[in-house]
Amino acid sequence: MNARWLSALALFGAVALGGCRRAHVAGTPSTDDVTKAFAQAGLATDALTKMETPDAWSAEYCVEGPVAGLAVIVCEFQSDADVAVAEKKAYADWNVTNVDTGVVTKVGRTVLVVSDRSKKDPSGKAIQQLLTAFRSVQP
Repeated sequence: MNARWLSALALFGAVALGGCRRAHVAGTPSTDDVTKAFAQAGLATDALTKMETPDAWSAEYCVEGPVAGLAVIVCEFQSDADVAVAEKKAYADWNVTNVDTGVVTKVGRTVLVVSDRSKKDPSGKAIQQLLTAFRSVQP
């Protein structure tokens, strides 16, 4: 009886998670799919949480948090113009906080911003893992 209960819970969880894997903005990769790609690449994504003020980035939806010791932001945008605003904001923020190593890239209208504020990735290996996983996600 316990095995049936666990099987039912596992099935419910799979259905519930499967239903969440959608873009918040049509036609661009979802933050959920990007997070899943990071996890499949062996990166811990537990600390990624919904950004409370995505409008500061002109975004519809964002997640943020540390991954492999790096500051990570993933956002979905409605337009290419909004993507351009976000790219400029990332670079401006880095100038203010003296970030030496960072990357901004996009797939469709989903943007990945990675910065190594604490210099945890001097070889760039973790940044490369994030980029490879991010670029594997298709709209």
